[in-house]
Amino acid sequence: MIERGALPELVASLSPGTDDGNTYYGLNVSSNIGLEPIDQLDGFLVASYIQKSDPQKYFYPYIAGVYNVLNARSPDEALKVAAKKQQAERQKKKLLCNLMSNLGISGQVLTTCDMWDDEDYWKIVDRLFSGGIYDALPQEQRARGTITLASFPCQLLGRMKYVTGKIPKFIESGSLYVPVEVAEAIWLREKYGVGWKIGPFSEEIYDNFIIREGIGIVRLRQPKALENGIEKEVMPYIGKSTQPLRITFSDTEETLGPKCIADNPSFSEAIRLADAFNQQLDGEARDYIQEINRLISLGKNS
Repeated sequence: MIERGALPELVASLSPGTDDGNTYYGLNVSSNIGLEPIDQLDGFLVASYIQKSDPQKYFYPYIAGVYNVLNARSPDEALKVAAKKQQAERQKKKLLCNLMSNLGISGQVLTTCDMWDDEDYWKIVDRLFSGGIYDALPQEQRARGTITLASFPCQLLGRMKYVTGKIPKFIESGSLYVPVEVAEAIWLREKYGVGWKIGPFSEEIYDNFIIREGIGIVRLRQPKALENGIEKEVMPYIGKSTQPLRITFSDTEETLGPKCIADNPSFSEAIRLADAFNQQLDGEARDYIQEINRLISLGKNS
């Protein structure tokens, strides 16, 4: 069983489930690979801590960028989003595979197609609808201004059309977002023995359903960054062009220096990651810019 005391300060809280098992971290994608923030190292460092305590625990980062098609407001938009996000997932998979290799983490990086092309996954979604998950959703999750499933290009949803029978066509595509997030946790448990989900506090709406399935939650502290000059809580795995001071895996020594300033919350977040990484290596912290450069290098092919 995972113990809170063995984890770094990157973890905010721990909610054990009914079963122990492997860990996973679901991530979205940035609009382009150059914006991918180093904040998402948080889940990988936590997984590395866990694996060092128990080498039998494998880690499964799951890239779910294609889920954004569910937020489309027209069939054409869904098709365009799917093409863009599929490419972004392929690029991000290379980055995350580098992180796994350089941190010495055992496991496998998965993408949306791994799940959506499996009929067993959609059987889980169907089962959740049979169990009343749609009716349990907050109203704002059911009415999001997206197109209905009757209008949605369902070929984008892999093997869904061959399996599901309990999902009504009149509902909005956006109302599938929470059920498919919950289904991913169950699918990962059934396919890969996952017993724990790693993720930021802002995923609480999914976590409330997932923990009912007996899967534990490792909640990460929510990072902060300047967006349009205003400090905000942000997703650790999504960078934006409106966050020019956010530290990313594409930063070089030249671009990193101007971001390492006291009033940049992204710099503070990077220091937190560097501290966790150094503790793990049992080494003493060096110059923080050097340490952050070292974190950035984890995303490169060694």
